Amino acid sequence: GTVPGAEGGLQTGNITASTATWSNGEASITLSTSTGYTIQYQINNTTEGKWQTGTSVTGLHHGDAVFARLTDGNNYGDYASVNILDGTVPTVDFTITKTHESISITVTATDNESGLAEDNIYTYTINEGSSVTKNTNTHTFSGLNAETPYTIKIDVKDKANNTGSKKETVTTDEEPIYVDSVLPEAPKISQGMTPIKWNGSNWIKTTTKDSEWYDYSQKKWANVVLGDATFNGNTLNESKPYSMLVWVPRYAYKITSYYHYTYDVGNAGTLDIVFVDTSNTDKNGVKYSEKYPQYTTGRSGSMENFVVHPAFNYNGKALSGFWAGKYETSNTNCTTDTSTGHTNSNDATLVPMIKAEVTSWRSIQIDNIHKVCVGLNKNGNIYGLNT
Repeated sequence: GTVPGAEGGLQTGNITASTATWSNGEASITLSTSTGYTIQYQINNTTEGKWQTGTSVTGLHHGDAVFARLTDGNNYGDYASVNILDGTVPTVDFTITKTHESISITVTATDNESGLAEDNIYTYTINEGSSVTKNTNTHTFSGLNAETPYTIKIDVKDKANNTGSKKETVTTDEEPIYVDSVLPEAPKISQGMTPIKWNGSNWIKTTTKDSEWYDYSQKKWANVVLGDATFNGNTLNESKPYSMLVWVPRYAYKITSYYHYTYDVGNAGTLDIVFVDTSNTDKNGVKYSEKYPQYTTGRSGSMENFVVHPAFNYNGKALSGFWAGKYETSNTNCTTDTSTGHTNSNDATLVPMIKAEVTSWRSIQIDNIHKVCVGLNKNGNIYGLNT
Protein backbone atom coordinates (compact mmCIF):
# COMPACT_ATOMS: atom_id res chain seq x y z
CA GLY A 1 0.00 0.00 0.00
CA THR A 2 0.86 3.65 -0.08
CA VAL A 3 1.51 5.58 3.11
CA PRO A 4 0.50 9.23 2.94
CA GLY A 5 3.22 11.83 3.32
CA ALA A 6 3.38 14.66 5.80
CA GLU A 7 2.06 17.21 3.32
CA GLY A 8 1.19 20.54 4.92
CA GLY A 9 4.09 20.36 7.35
CA LEU A 10 3.87 19.49 11.01
CA GLN A 11 1.33 22.17 11.83
CA THR A 12 -1.62 21.35 9.59
CA GLY A 13 -0.71 18.18 7.68
CA ASN A 14 -1.19 14.47 8.31
CA ILE A 15 1.21 14.85 11.24
CA THR A 16 0.91 17.75 13.64
CA ALA A 17 3.36 18.98 16.27
CA SER A 18 2.34 20.70 19.48
CA THR A 19 3.77 24.01 20.62
CA ALA A 20 7.16 23.49 22.23
CA THR A 21 7.20 23.31 26.02
CA TRP A 22 10.38 24.64 27.65
CA SER A 23 12.02 23.66 30.92
CA ASN A 24 15.59 24.31 32.09
CA GLY A 25 16.83 25.20 28.65
CA GLU A 26 15.30 22.21 26.86
CA ALA A 27 12.09 21.88 24.85
CA SER A 28 9.72 19.02 24.14
CA ILE A 29 6.91 18.55 21.61
CA THR A 30 4.20 16.00 21.04
CA LEU A 31 3.53 14.59 17.56
CA SER A 32 0.07 13.33 16.59
CA THR A 33 -1.84 11.97 13.57
CA SER A 34 -5.43 11.03 12.82
CA THR A 35 -4.51 8.65 10.00
CA GLY A 36 -4.02 5.45 11.99
CA TYR A 37 -0.43 5.12 10.82
CA THR A 38 2.62 5.09 13.10
CA ILE A 39 4.77 8.20 13.53
CA GLN A 40 8.53 8.10 13.24
CA TYR A 41 10.87 11.05 13.90
CA GLN A 42 14.49 12.18 13.90
CA ILE A 43 16.20 15.26 15.31
CA ASN A 44 18.35 17.26 12.92
CA ASN A 45 18.67 14.34 10.50
CA THR A 46 16.79 12.11 8.02
CA THR A 47 19.23 9.22 7.83
CA GLU A 48 17.61 5.88 7.15
CA GLY A 49 17.99 3.42 9.94
CA LYS A 50 17.89 6.12 12.59
CA TRP A 51 14.19 6.88 12.69
CA GLN A 52 12.58 6.51 16.09
CA THR A 53 9.01 5.49 16.69
CA GLY A 54 6.97 7.59 19.11
CA THR A 55 5.07 10.79 19.64
CA SER A 56 6.95 12.49 22.50
CA VAL A 57 10.11 14.27 21.40
CA THR A 58 12.28 15.62 24.26
CA GLY A 59 15.73 17.08 24.86
CA LEU A 60 15.32 19.71 22.15
CA HIS A 61 17.23 22.97 21.96
CA HIS A 62 16.81 26.27 20.18
CA GLY A 63 17.57 25.80 16.47
CA ASP A 64 16.87 22.06 16.39
CA ALA A 65 14.73 20.63 13.55
CA VAL A 66 12.36 17.69 14.16
CA PHE A 67 11.60 15.53 11.10
CA ALA A 68 8.56 13.24 11.16
CA ARG A 69 6.94 10.67 8.80
CA LEU A 70 4.24 8.00 8.77
CA THR A 71 4.75 4.27 8.38
CA ASP A 72 2.64 1.08 8.25
CA GLY A 73 5.66 -0.98 9.26
CA ASN A 74 6.81 -1.68 5.73
CA ASN A 75 6.20 1.46 3.75
CA TYR A 76 7.03 5.07 4.58
CA GLY A 77 5.53 8.39 3.64
CA ASP A 78 7.38 11.59 2.89
CA TYR A 79 8.64 13.54 5.92
CA ALA A 80 8.05 17.10 7.04
CA SER A 81 9.83 19.14 9.70
CA VAL A 82 9.32 21.76 12.39
CA ASN A 83 11.99 24.11 13.76
CA ILE A 84 12.34 24.58 17.51
CA LEU A 85 12.71 28.30 18.16
CA ASP A 86 12.94 30.34 21.35
CA GLY A 87 11.17 33.63 20.69
CA THR A 88 10.84 34.74 24.31
CA VAL A 89 13.15 37.43 25.71
CA PRO A 90 14.79 36.97 29.14
CA THR A 91 13.11 38.48 32.17
CA VAL A 92 15.31 41.24 33.62
CA ASP A 93 15.34 42.94 37.00
CA PHE A 94 18.08 44.70 38.95
CA THR A 95 18.81 46.33 42.28
CA ILE A 96 20.79 49.52 42.84
CA THR A 97 23.27 50.56 45.51
CA LYS A 98 24.43 54.16 45.20
CA THR A 99 26.66 56.77 46.78
CA HIS A 100 27.29 60.39 45.88
CA GLU A 101 29.77 59.31 43.20
CA SER A 102 28.84 55.78 42.11
CA ILE A 103 25.96 53.52 41.09
CA SER A 104 26.33 49.75 41.58
CA ILE A 105 23.97 47.34 39.80
CA THR A 106 23.14 43.72 40.59
CA VAL A 107 21.10 42.01 37.86
CA THR A 108 18.64 39.16 38.31
CA ALA A 109 17.75 37.61 34.94
CA THR A 110 15.92 34.43 34.01
CA ASP A 111 15.30 32.65 30.73
CA ASN A 112 13.18 29.51 31.02
CA GLU A 113 13.49 28.67 27.32
CA SER A 114 16.91 28.40 25.71
CA GLY A 115 18.67 29.83 28.77
CA LEU A 116 20.97 32.81 29.14
CA ALA A 117 23.81 33.19 26.68
CA GLU A 118 27.18 31.71 27.58
CA ASP A 119 29.19 34.81 26.64
CA ASN A 120 28.60 38.58 26.53
CA ILE A 121 25.43 38.13 28.54
CA TYR A 122 24.95 41.50 30.25
CA THR A 123 25.26 45.00 28.77
CA TYR A 124 25.26 47.95 31.17
CA THR A 125 24.55 51.38 29.70
CA ILE A 126 24.47 54.77 31.42
CA ASN A 127 22.70 57.80 29.95
CA GLU A 128 22.32 55.97 26.62
CA GLY A 129 26.02 56.48 26.00
CA SER A 130 28.82 54.69 27.78
CA SER A 131 28.24 50.94 28.00
CA VAL A 132 30.09 47.79 28.94
CA THR A 133 29.29 44.15 28.09
CA LYS A 134 30.39 41.39 30.42
CA ASN A 135 29.51 37.94 31.73
CA THR A 136 28.98 38.92 35.37
CA ASN A 137 25.70 40.18 36.77
CA THR A 138 27.22 43.09 38.70
CA HIS A 139 28.73 46.37 37.58
CA THR A 140 29.61 49.75 39.11
CA PHE A 141 29.63 53.10 37.33
CA SER A 142 31.99 55.37 39.28
CA GLY A 143 33.28 58.93 39.03
CA LEU A 144 29.74 60.30 38.90
CA ASN A 145 28.45 63.67 40.09
CA ALA A 146 26.54 64.02 43.35
CA GLU A 147 22.77 64.61 43.33
CA THR A 148 22.59 63.93 39.58
CA PRO A 149 20.05 61.73 37.76
CA TYR A 150 21.45 58.95 35.57
CA THR A 151 19.52 56.62 33.27
CA ILE A 152 20.64 53.02 33.71
CA LYS A 153 19.72 50.42 31.08
CA ILE A 154 20.44 46.72 31.38
CA ASP A 155 20.28 44.36 28.37
CA VAL A 156 20.46 40.59 28.89
CA LYS A 157 20.94 38.14 26.01
CA ASP A 158 19.86 34.49 25.80
CA LYS A 159 21.19 31.64 23.69
CA ALA A 160 18.65 32.40 20.97
CA ASN A 161 20.04 35.95 20.80
CA ASN A 162 16.84 37.38 22.24
CA THR A 163 17.46 40.46 24.38
CA GLY A 164 15.51 41.43 27.48
CA SER A 165 15.89 44.97 28.82
CA LYS A 166 15.08 47.14 31.78
CA LYS A 167 15.68 50.88 32.22
CA GLU A 168 15.58 53.04 35.35
CA THR A 169 16.58 56.58 36.29
CA VAL A 170 18.69 56.77 39.45
CA THR A 171 19.80 59.92 41.26
CA THR A 172 23.14 59.79 43.06
CA ASP A 173 23.24 60.68 46.75
CA GLU A 174 24.09 64.03 48.23
CA GLU A 175 27.79 64.45 48.88
CA PRO A 176 28.37 63.42 52.51
CA ILE A 177 29.45 65.80 55.24
CA TYR A 178 33.21 65.63 55.68
CA VAL A 179 34.60 63.93 58.79
CA ASP A 180 38.37 63.95 59.30
CA SER A 181 40.57 61.06 60.40
CA VAL A 182 40.26 61.62 64.17
CA LEU A 183 36.77 63.00 64.84
CA PRO A 184 34.05 60.37 65.33
CA GLU A 185 31.42 62.93 64.29
CA ALA A 186 31.38 66.06 62.14
CA PRO A 187 30.87 69.53 63.68
CA LYS A 188 27.18 70.36 64.07
CA ILE A 189 26.07 73.32 61.95
CA SER A 190 23.05 75.38 63.02
CA GLN A 191 20.99 77.99 61.23
CA GLY A 192 22.90 81.24 60.89
CA MET A 193 26.34 79.59 60.66
CA THR A 194 28.56 79.79 57.57
CA PRO A 195 31.62 77.47 57.45
CA ILE A 196 34.82 79.32 56.57
CA LYS A 197 38.44 78.34 55.96
CA TRP A 198 41.74 80.23 55.76
CA ASN A 199 43.25 80.22 52.27
CA GLY A 200 46.58 81.72 53.33
CA SER A 201 45.53 85.35 53.07
CA ASN A 202 41.76 85.52 53.68
CA TRP A 203 38.86 83.79 55.34
CA ILE A 204 36.62 82.39 52.61
CA LYS A 205 33.30 80.58 52.52
CA THR A 206 33.34 76.80 52.30
CA THR A 207 30.91 73.94 52.95
CA THR A 208 30.57 71.09 55.43
CA LYS A 209 31.59 68.75 52.59
CA ASP A 210 34.98 70.38 52.06
CA SER A 211 37.91 68.24 53.26
CA GLU A 212 39.92 71.47 53.66
CA TRP A 213 37.48 72.95 56.17
CA TYR A 214 39.27 71.36 59.13
CA ASP A 215 41.67 68.60 60.16
CA TYR A 216 41.99 68.08 63.90
CA SER A 217 44.83 65.62 63.39
CA GLN A 218 46.81 68.65 62.13
CA LYS A 219 45.39 71.07 64.75
CA LYS A 220 43.35 72.77 62.05
CA TRP A 221 40.04 73.55 63.72
CA ALA A 222 36.60 74.03 62.18
CA ASN A 223 35.47 77.67 62.08
CA VAL A 224 32.19 79.40 61.26
CA VAL A 225 30.94 82.96 61.21
CA LEU A 226 27.44 84.01 62.18
CA GLY A 227 24.88 86.04 60.28
CA ASP A 228 26.38 89.36 61.36
CA ALA A 229 29.31 88.78 58.98
CA THR A 230 29.67 90.53 55.62
CA PHE A 231 31.21 88.86 52.58
CA ASN A 232 32.68 90.33 49.44
CA GLY A 233 31.77 87.47 47.14
CA ASN A 234 33.14 84.47 49.07
CA THR A 235 35.67 86.47 51.08
CA LEU A 236 34.95 87.61 54.64
CA ASN A 237 35.08 91.42 54.97
CA GLU A 238 37.23 91.69 58.09
CA SER A 239 36.88 95.46 58.23
CA LYS A 240 33.24 95.07 59.29
CA PRO A 241 31.73 93.40 62.37
CA TYR A 242 31.55 89.62 62.46
CA SER A 243 31.37 86.83 65.01
CA MET A 244 33.65 83.83 64.52
CA LEU A 245 33.24 80.57 66.42
CA VAL A 246 35.40 77.46 66.63
CA TRP A 247 34.19 73.88 67.17
CA VAL A 248 35.37 72.16 70.34
CA PRO A 249 34.79 68.41 69.85
CA ARG A 250 33.85 66.12 72.72
CA TYR A 251 37.03 64.62 74.15
CA ALA A 252 38.55 62.51 76.90
CA TYR A 253 41.81 63.64 78.45
CA LYS A 254 44.61 62.25 80.58
CA ILE A 255 47.14 64.40 82.44
CA THR A 256 50.50 62.66 82.07
CA SER A 257 52.84 64.87 84.14
CA TYR A 258 52.86 67.59 86.80
CA TYR A 259 49.43 66.56 88.03
CA HIS A 260 48.41 68.72 91.04
CA TYR A 261 51.86 70.24 91.18
CA THR A 262 51.53 73.89 92.05
CA TYR A 263 54.61 75.58 90.67
CA ASP A 264 57.71 74.84 88.65
CA VAL A 265 59.36 77.72 86.82
CA GLY A 266 59.75 77.06 83.11
CA ASN A 267 57.88 73.79 83.10
CA ALA A 268 54.32 72.82 82.42
CA GLY A 269 52.36 69.64 82.70
CA THR A 270 51.43 67.49 79.71
CA LEU A 271 48.19 65.80 78.78
CA ASP A 272 46.84 63.58 76.05
CA ILE A 273 43.54 64.11 74.25
CA VAL A 274 41.35 61.68 72.35
CA PHE A 275 38.15 62.74 70.59
CA VAL A 276 34.99 60.72 71.32
CA ASP A 277 31.36 60.59 70.24
CA THR A 278 28.33 60.98 72.50
CA SER A 279 28.68 57.34 73.61
CA ASN A 280 32.27 58.20 74.65
CA THR A 281 33.74 55.99 71.91
CA ASP A 282 36.66 57.10 69.74
CA LYS A 283 37.23 56.59 66.02
CA ASN A 284 38.87 53.20 66.69
CA GLY A 285 35.98 51.87 68.76
CA VAL A 286 37.65 52.36 72.16
CA LYS A 287 35.21 53.47 74.87
CA TYR A 288 36.16 55.92 77.65
CA SER A 289 34.73 56.56 81.09
CA GLU A 290 33.21 59.67 82.68
CA LYS A 291 34.39 58.50 86.09
CA TYR A 292 37.43 60.36 87.38
CA PRO A 293 40.43 57.98 87.61
CA GLN A 294 43.04 57.40 90.29
CA TYR A 295 46.10 59.64 90.07
CA THR A 296 49.48 60.50 91.54
CA THR A 297 50.76 64.02 92.22
CA GLY A 298 54.04 65.87 91.83
CA ARG A 299 56.35 66.47 88.90
CA SER A 300 55.71 62.95 87.63
CA GLY A 301 52.09 62.96 88.79
CA SER A 302 49.61 61.59 86.29
CA MET A 303 46.14 60.14 85.89
CA GLU A 304 45.83 56.38 85.51
CA ASN A 305 43.23 56.58 82.75
CA PHE A 306 41.45 58.96 80.41
CA VAL A 307 38.25 60.68 81.52
CA VAL A 308 35.61 62.40 79.38
CA HIS A 309 35.48 66.10 80.17
CA PRO A 310 32.21 67.00 81.99
CA ALA A 311 31.75 70.18 79.93
CA PHE A 312 30.25 68.03 77.18
CA ASN A 313 27.22 67.01 79.24
CA TYR A 314 24.56 69.71 79.41
CA ASN A 315 21.13 69.53 80.99
CA GLY A 316 21.23 65.74 80.97
CA LYS A 317 22.28 65.50 77.32
CA ALA A 318 25.61 64.32 75.93
CA LEU A 319 27.00 66.85 73.43
CA SER A 320 29.20 65.87 70.50
CA GLY A 321 30.89 69.26 70.92
CA PHE A 322 30.07 72.94 71.15
CA TRP A 323 30.89 76.19 69.39
CA ALA A 324 33.02 78.66 71.35
CA GLY A 325 34.16 82.16 70.50
CA LYS A 326 37.39 82.06 68.52
CA TYR A 327 38.41 85.37 70.09
CA GLU A 328 37.42 87.27 73.21
CA THR A 329 33.96 88.76 72.97
CA SER A 330 33.85 92.45 72.08
CA ASN A 331 31.10 94.79 70.89
CA THR A 332 30.69 96.80 67.73
CA ASN A 333 32.14 99.90 69.47
CA CYS A 334 35.42 98.10 70.21
CA THR A 335 38.53 98.85 68.16
CA THR A 336 42.23 98.26 68.62
CA ASP A 337 42.11 101.06 71.22
CA THR A 338 41.87 99.24 74.54
CA SER A 339 39.84 102.05 76.07
CA THR A 340 36.90 101.20 73.81
CA GLY A 341 36.45 97.93 75.68
CA HIS A 342 35.58 99.57 78.98
CA THR A 343 34.35 103.09 78.19
CA ASN A 344 30.55 103.30 78.47
CA SER A 345 30.48 99.52 78.19
CA ASN A 346 28.02 98.59 80.98
CA ASP A 347 25.18 98.71 78.46
CA ALA A 348 23.02 95.72 77.48
CA THR A 349 21.96 97.44 74.26
CA LEU A 350 25.47 97.23 72.78
CA VAL A 351 25.85 94.66 70.00
CA PRO A 352 28.32 91.85 70.75
CA MET A 353 30.75 90.45 68.19
CA ILE A 354 33.66 88.00 68.23
CA LYS A 355 36.30 89.56 66.02
CA ALA A 356 40.07 89.35 65.70
CA GLU A 357 42.43 92.19 66.61
CA VAL A 358 40.00 94.33 68.57
CA THR A 359 39.94 94.87 72.33
CA SER A 360 37.65 92.75 74.47
CA TRP A 361 34.42 93.98 76.08
CA ARG A 362 35.06 94.77 79.76
CA SER A 363 33.44 96.66 82.65
CA ILE A 364 29.98 95.20 82.16
CA GLN A 365 27.92 93.98 85.09
CA ILE A 366 26.66 90.40 85.37
CA ASP A 367 22.99 91.26 84.93
CA ASN A 368 23.76 93.08 81.68
CA ILE A 369 25.94 90.20 80.52
CA HIS A 370 22.94 87.92 81.02
CA LYS A 371 20.69 90.26 79.02
CA VAL A 372 23.20 90.40 76.18
CA CYS A 373 23.52 86.60 76.05
CA VAL A 374 19.76 86.07 76.10
CA GLY A 375 19.43 88.57 73.25
CA LEU A 376 21.62 86.45 71.00
CA ASN A 377 18.70 84.06 70.45
CA LYS A 378 15.83 86.53 70.26
CA ASN A 379 13.59 86.46 67.20
CA GLY A 380 15.12 88.42 64.35
CA ASN A 381 18.61 88.49 65.89
CA ILE A 382 21.36 89.66 63.52
CA TYR A 383 23.26 86.41 63.93
CA GLY A 384 20.60 84.26 62.27
CA LEU A 385 20.60 81.84 65.21
CA ASN A 386 17.63 79.63 66.00
CA THR A 387 15.42 80.83 68.79
